[in-house]
Amino acid sequence: MICNTEDQTLISRFMAGNQASGDEIARRYYPRVLSVCFQFLRSSEAHDAAQNVFLKVLGQRKISTFHGEARLWTWLYRVTVNTCYKHMALQMAHVVKTLPLAEQSWFENCLPASEQNPEDLNALREQLEQMVKMIYFLHETYRDPLILVYLRGYTYAEAAAELQCTPRALGVRLTRAKKQLAELMKKSNSDLTSSVILYGKKCCNNRATGRL
Repeated sequence: MICNTEDQTLISRFMAGNQASGDEIARRYYPRVLSVCFQFLRSSEAHDAAQNVFLKVLGQRKISTFHGEARLWTWLYRVTVNTCYKHMALQMAHVVKTLPLAEQSWFENCLPASEQNPEDLNALREQLEQMVKMIYFLHETYRDPLILVYLRGYTYAEAAAELQCTPRALGVRLTRAKKQLAELMKKSNSDLTSSVILYGKKCCNNRATGRL
């Protein structure tokens, strides 16, 4: 067992009903979780994501799946990163569906066809999360423009100012970034499928029902 004794004791006590032990886990690890979230998300979104991590881990008892095969922080880090990917996928869905149709079509074409049912919201969510993960395989020269424009909804002028380049240079980077991303998606062994746009629309329709 790699997990240290103190953390394992806190987990055992929490699972036995001791809420104070869960509070202590959150106190110990919330700053580190929040720091990771800030690496992926903007301020308000980072705080929301960090809270969601502990809602899953403690509120929904996901910590019961932790068996001490790694340090608790290693396990929490993976949960945190996956939570950030989910947040970014949702952001991309909403940003992309506001773009001109030509841009929307690029994102649809970037995802290879699949035999999966395109009406399956969970499948669409997983596909879009995979696209977000692929963005992080790109060099920062191409990764950062994609993140600012398509994940965070910056205008070209705002993104160019953030990256300290001209809007024209930003456009060139985005064109190259999208080409590289499309190539990565084609090489991916994951089962990716249709419509980023459909996912965005279904997210909006289902947000009030609590299905997301």
